Amino acid sequence: MLKSYLRVALRNITKQKIFSFINIIGLSIGISVCILIYFYVKHEWSYDKFHENADRLYRVYITEDLPQRDPFSYVEAPYQLAEALEQTFPEVEQAVRLDVRTDIIRYGENTFSQRVHLVEPEFFEMFTFPLLKGSKQDVLKNLNSVVLTQSTAEKIFGQAEPMGQRLSLKVGDSFHDFMVSGIVKDVPSNSSIRFEALIPFENVHKYRSPRALDQWFNVFFETYVLLDRPLSASEIEEKLQSVVKNHYPERSVDMVTLHLQPIKDIHLNPEIPSGFESTSDPVYSVILLGIAVLVLIIACVNFMTLAVGRSAGRAKEVSVRKILGALRSQSIKQFLGEALLMSLSALLVSILLVHLFLPSFNSITNKELSLSYGIGTIFFFVGLMIVVGLAAGSYPAFVLSSYQPVEVLKNKRGQRRRSVFIRTLVVGQFALSIGLIVCTFLMGDQVRFLLNKDTGFRKENVIVIQNFSARDQNRQIVDRLRNALENRKEVLGVSGSSSTFARDWTEMGFRDQEGNFRQFYQLTIDFDFIEAMGIEVIRGRNFSRDFSTDPREAIIVNEALVDYFNWDSAVGRSLPGESFPTHRVIGVVKDFNFQSLRNEVRPAVLVLDPTTLDQGISDITTTYAIGLFNFVNIRIRPGNVQKTVGLIKETWNEVAPQNPFLFSFLDQDVNRQYQEVEHWSQIVGYASGFAILIACLGLFGLAALSVSRRIKEIGIRKVLGATTADIVFMLSKEYGKIVVLANIIAWPLAYFIINRWLQDFAYRININIFKFILASVIALTVALVTVSYQSIKAGLKDPVESLRYE
Repeated sequence: MLKSYLRVALRNITKQKIFSFINIIGLSIGISVCILIYFYVKHEWSYDKFHENADRLYRVYITEDLPQRDPFSYVEAPYQLAEALEQTFPEVEQAVRLDVRTDIIRYGENTFSQRVHLVEPEFFEMFTFPLLKGSKQDVLKNLNSVVLTQSTAEKIFGQAEPMGQRLSLKVGDSFHDFMVSGIVKDVPSNSSIRFEALIPFENVHKYRSPRALDQWFNVFFETYVLLDRPLSASEIEEKLQSVVKNHYPERSVDMVTLHLQPIKDIHLNPEIPSGFESTSDPVYSVILLGIAVLVLIIACVNFMTLAVGRSAGRAKEVSVRKILGALRSQSIKQFLGEALLMSLSALLVSILLVHLFLPSFNSITNKELSLSYGIGTIFFFVGLMIVVGLAAGSYPAFVLSSYQPVEVLKNKRGQRRRSVFIRTLVVGQFALSIGLIVCTFLMGDQVRFLLNKDTGFRKENVIVIQNFSARDQNRQIVDRLRNALENRKEVLGVSGSSSTFARDWTEMGFRDQEGNFRQFYQLTIDFDFIEAMGIEVIRGRNFSRDFSTDPREAIIVNEALVDYFNWDSAVGRSLPGESFPTHRVIGVVKDFNFQSLRNEVRPAVLVLDPTTLDQGISDITTTYAIGLFNFVNIRIRPGNVQKTVGLIKETWNEVAPQNPFLFSFLDQDVNRQYQEVEHWSQIVGYASGFAILIACLGLFGLAALSVSRRIKEIGIRKVLGATTADIVFMLSKEYGKIVVLANIIAWPLAYFIINRWLQDFAYRININIFKFILASVIALTVALVTVSYQSIKAGLKDPVESLRYE
């Protein structure tokens, strides 16, 4: 019996080549999208599960609930917290601290900029990062030991044996010798802890002062704990408060709460701020799954619409089978078997498509996914094939098999109901496709808006160099570079800053004279920064070397800070805190977007020397040393950029021979903030392209069926004088109405979705009705072009042949 079903199924598939091709291609595209998104979602939801102790690993995070301010959380913890947790709770088997720095590694004549983690000696006992060389108990016991990942070791040493080799690592203001004590396998891509080099945590004393480490509100480190058994957060959080009561200042005890976050929760929990590594929002996975389901539904609808369109012929086939004694269950098995065979063919084609599109998909999603054939993947493939086969084959299996032979052979089955069902399916297809096209257009508009908006500073033609020089040489190197380049016509300006645009600025907090907690962002700059960056001073003046008090007392603020303090006139004022040293506002700059355009412009203060405000600050969050020029900003003349970069590199090597020339272009750094938005725009764009392609494949097949059913009518109309244009119009207008109806459904849905998405941006486009019209025109044009081939073919056919055929 099975052999008979298979033979008949193959015969039907090969007999209807065009419809089989449309179904297989449509289903294979839908399945390909599902497979790619399956690998993405599987990767996202697998973060940190590879650790042997994953169920007992937690990261500490802290919530502060201060008066006059909404509660806020952070994952950086104070230096003493790990030891306090180990001493206070028997449930804590181990507690380790992590710190991250980007510093210079020097080996021989070569220098490398490397991300270096400072970790406790128990790091490899707590986390599952397999060592290729070295013992996990000993690799970090020596203060001057360094453990490298396999790829980092190959980058530094090439093919030479790295174990026992000595290299110099800049920690703090000077270089220190370290010996390679271990090689660890490269960190998995689904890890929330990502490192390239590891050194013992006690090296922290080389760049953090005892005063900085003693303060419980100075937070720099991520702290992880290993518990003796898996616990819910509530089971231990009450106990954690005893640490707050015993160690934090008494006035802050009621304002600080310690929490434990399971390590497997870190990557996909946007409610808790990210730490040293970026996190992801699970909504993205849900959106991608939604896109996959939409595309697959459109593909399955194609199969069903073609099955409905061919139902007249297949209904007679079923009726003849029933007259000859076939049972309904046998007909159901026959149709489902055909659908499953079609689905299997589509799965095989889709695997080839996945291999073809995976590199592009990785580029868009910024992942390193690979097509593996583990048992889980095979089960997913088989399950997907069965689901698609059953979904796509449900109509012919259960509806056509129910027809009564007498009614079918007398042609009493209603064509109208079948036609309404087909139209409903096609309308749904095109509504989804048009909605995706609209979203693609508007997301693209938002990306272009973000990239081209006037940010209040000139980001074009600026080279940003990372300055890793020692504290005592830091500012002198900027001055020497400026002096060396000041007479070069290719260079328009050189300035130093503690941070730069598209990177973290220092966030400072203090209590004003009324006891309210106030916050602002701070940047340490030199005299030339504001002019070099094209920032406009709208009141007062810029910093000037002509005023000897400017470095000690002068500050410049932005408009947002003036509004924040409700000042009528800012020039001459001071920040309203009791502990600040003498200082005054000498100028106000026009607001500029030093953060992403997702955020409104925040209050900001520019200073020449951070000690101007130091004493009045009670809370500080910073990534870069606020007293150093960690970045050099060089504005260059447009033109021969490559030659100018070469000139600057040569000059840099002369004035800072111990520091690598690590540079980027400021406009690219700023635009990189919107890379994720751009990627999502591309994903939706590809989805809309696939959706409209699949829908048009089905439309092409339906048009062919429509022409074949109306071939006698077409012949008679031509005999009576109808032109080819009349025939094309007659056959096309039905599908034009379908697309118009699909637009009526798609527009409000697309508006709701895109309007909700735009709420995440402080600066956003206005939704343009023209994009909806354009999407509709494109969908209508593509649909009519698809149908026109069959229409023109029918219109050009000799009516004598049409009538003879009938």
